[in-house]
Amino acid sequence: MMKDYEFIRKEEQIEKIFLDEGMIDVPTSRIDCNYFGDEVIIEFCEEGKIVFTGCYYVEMDHDKNFIKKRPISDLKCDQLDYFPQFCDFSVVKCKNHKGLELELFLCDLNIIPLYLKIMCRGITINDSYKFEL
Repeated sequence: MMKDYEFIRKEEQIEKIFLDEGMIDVPTSRIDCNYFGDEVIIEFCEEGKIVFTGCYYVEMDHDKNFIKKRPISDLKCDQLDYFPQFCDFSVVKCKNHKGLELELFLCDLNIIPLYLKIMCRGITINDSYKFEL
């Protein structure tokens, strides 16, 4: 007999793992956007990372009220003030320019003072959990 959790939707599983792996309210050490926006990697000061692959949309928006007193690149991990406070994962359907329907993960992450919105095909958490559409 199957357990109830085996029927949890992918986006709910991702959010649960994100929370269970302790990725809320911990310092973020870096965010990389690679391959012309196809891949986004978020690493945490304490061990852990989340990788978004096959990205179609990446938005990074800093809180304009956040005063950057010195270059972020000069700061050590314990000096960074980027802490995930909110995460929401969902699956959305959209059409490309040829009218083909795509199913993508929509990820809203508030890493105060940075807001991220990512639409992608795959998410990997700590190299242990992999989700693809």
